Amino acid sequence: MEQQDKRTAISPNTIVIPSSQELFFEAKLTEIHRQYQAARVFLCRVDNANWGCWYEPFNHEVKDGICKVGFNGMFLETAILYYNIVVDLTWVLCYVSAEFAGYKKGKALKLDEINLIQDTKDIIREMEKLVSNPSTEDNPLNYLKAQCPEYAPSIDLVYDFWKGFADSEVRKLYNFIKHKGKPQYNELYQYTAKKFYSFHKGDHEYPTDANDVKLEISLYKTVELLKDYDDKVLFPYCDRLIGLLIPLVYRQF
Repeated sequence: MEQQDKRTAISPNTIVIPSSQELFFEAKLTEIHRQYQAARVFLCRVDNANWGCWYEPFNHEVKDGICKVGFNGMFLETAILYYNIVVDLTWVLCYVSAEFAGYKKGKALKLDEINLIQDTKDIIREMEKLVSNPSTEDNPLNYLKAQCPEYAPSIDLVYDFWKGFADSEVRKLYNFIKHKGKPQYNELYQYTAKKFYSFHKGDHEYPTDANDVKLEISLYKTVELLKDYDDKVLFPYCDRLIGLLIPLVYRQF
């Protein structure tokens, strides 16, 4: 028996095809939601994991304690990475919302026109390449602010947020983890000695172990730092930015 084609033909006059600009906004908004969700998932896993899924418990306080600190550190560091990804994506969200034209092979393509799928993909990939740190002189947001003054409040919000975020502990930890190394968690020392021996000369101690030169932080204090930053700074910023952009992207021309 032949399978019937159940597709229904709809007259083009009865539907509204979203513009490329609207699609770009929706794509980046969805990505922000998913990366934000990932950040919170990994942060919530600290001390709430099903440990049997991560390692075979030893039923030994010290061994299990060392393993839990190690895995909790992985969860925390992953959350830090995702939180910073969210921040970076907000710049891209603002840019693709305000940009009014994309380019394919040097030819301008307006975003309020209907483009082929591949053309649209090529446009957003090129636009993504243009977005850089808000503090750089050649950041395209400066150009868009002049060309699209209605987006000035959104762009100013991004700049104002970045001024505080760039020197925040959340960003510093992200840069350290991404570019420089792995933190050593103080909680580990309740299960194991920091080092085998120490060397003192007078009132001064000299390094004798790799642990002496590692970046030491408190795992649980950093968890609380992230939760506080999420609730009081990052979420209000994202909520405000999205609220400013939606009426501009979906306005009726």
